[in-house]
Amino acid sequence: FLFFLIVLKRLDPATMQAPSRPQPRPGDPPRSDRLAAMIWEGFLYAVRHPICGPFLLLHMALGLVIRPLIELLPAIVGESFEGNVATLALLNGSIGAGAVLAGLWLVGISDNRRLIDATFAAGIISPIAGFALVAIAIELPAVLASAVLGGILVVAGVGTQSLVQISVDESMLGRTLSI
Repeated sequence: FLFFLIVLKRLDPATMQAPSRPQPRPGDPPRSDRLAAMIWEGFLYAVRHPICGPFLLLHMALGLVIRPLIELLPAIVGESFEGNVATLALLNGSIGAGAVLAGLWLVGISDNRRLIDATFAAGIISPIAGFALVAIAIELPAVLASAVLGGILVVAGVGTQSLVQISVDESMLGRTLSI
């Protein structure tokens, strides 16, 4: 995860142009209209792409690490807040509020560099907010951490998809974003 963040910070938005479609390498399956071959071709393209690969890695990391915290929120509330239903509702609502505020904030970002930085920041802040949610059994910090997690998921998701979309060759766009 740390390696990804280092690579992400070194990206240059000036070079974020769709590269030409890569030439097949030895061992790659032949280009075909078959669905399985097209999926495989999209996967190889995404993995080898200098922008798409790291951003999809971030998306996967947040999906495997941060998203489960939100799914486990009832258990976290049950353990840390003695099963208080009102607290569970408050934390769930703050996740939604954080997501809405992040979405409104993202509307104003039109520069690729700012979008890269925002996505990078989401990757750095996410473990801190996740730790705060789980470790601090005080309601107000938990509400703030939940709002931050909701915002992080939106910033990272929208940032990743937007940057992948503008950097990938049009012929590979559907296959790459579906990964």
